[in-house]
Amino acid sequence: MQVFVIKVVTSALVCGILVNLGILTLFDYGDFNHYARRLGFISPNFLYSIVIRSMSLETIAHPVLVISAIIGSVCVDVLCILLLIQYACNRKFLFLGYCLFCFHPYFAVYTFRLDTLFFSKLACIMFILHVSNSELFKLRYSSVVIAFLVCFRLSAIIFLFGIFINRLIDIRFKIFNLKAAIIIMVLITYTAAVLYMNGNYTSQVYYGSKDYGWDTSYSVSIFGNFGYLVDTLLLFMLKILVLFGGREALFTNGLNYFTSDWVGVIQLVIFLILAIFHLFCLIKFISFTSLNKKVFITCLSLFPLILCIFTVFHMRYLLTYYPMILLGFLWFINPKQKA
Repeated sequence: MQVFVIKVVTSALVCGILVNLGILTLFDYGDFNHYARRLGFISPNFLYSIVIRSMSLETIAHPVLVISAIIGSVCVDVLCILLLIQYACNRKFLFLGYCLFCFHPYFAVYTFRLDTLFFSKLACIMFILHVSNSELFKLRYSSVVIAFLVCFRLSAIIFLFGIFINRLIDIRFKIFNLKAAIIIMVLITYTAAVLYMNGNYTSQVYYGSKDYGWDTSYSVSIFGNFGYLVDTLLLFMLKILVLFGGREALFTNGLNYFTSDWVGVIQLVIFLILAIFHLFCLIKFISFTSLNKKVFITCLSLFPLILCIFTVFHMRYLLTYYPMILLGFLWFINPKQKA
């Protein structure tokens, strides 16, 4: 109950401030109309579209979606906190750290939005619980649950692959037996079916990167010309900063969009701080997984972020890894573990 109150109150407070400053419209989600008005079953994140249409929902501000988003967000946070309690973390420090984290200006907005990335966030916490080998959580069918969530958000499939590879590591890659062969065939068949059902999803991502992607000419316009190698490094530095700390408008409109008034300049400073914060928290989470020797499988699950750098890159894609960022921050606040 405490987590619920803290989450909702702080998120509502942050969203209220952002709305009053004119930085965002809380339920402005243009893609929702595409999901709600599509015809047929084959489409990107197909099950999300099917559910939205079957319920005749026309806005992401619908109470059913908002309440579901709040409940799901709180559940994810509770699972993260319970997981850390298993490592003898001090509850007072966890409470203080969680209160601070809830004031995150970007994650607060998605407390109330149930978009497709909500489901990849659920898949992420399921993956974490599966590989953590916690005494509290015995999720025998976590791979089945994640497979279901993949139908709502294709990118969540990385966690399904992660569980499969984790299993191969546990059995020391003894794949030449009937059971392993069946699992591999099922995974390949499922992946092919999901890719087919998602239609032209990958092509949309590709053309999105073509329409809004940055090249070295953009970094040259900001920093000047230092030669191809340096210009390329500066470009990738910019992309990483935008991916880990910039909102979508920064990706689509560039830096000049935020330099016209003081509110925009403050946003750029906050974006930089958030990028450093997110990178730090993910590094701390990787450190946390070293307790169970799951560093490799965790790093593998972060692979889509590398693809984002070469395609579409902005902070929205970090929502998938929200549980990792939260756990990394809370682990840093109180890095105490069992002997």
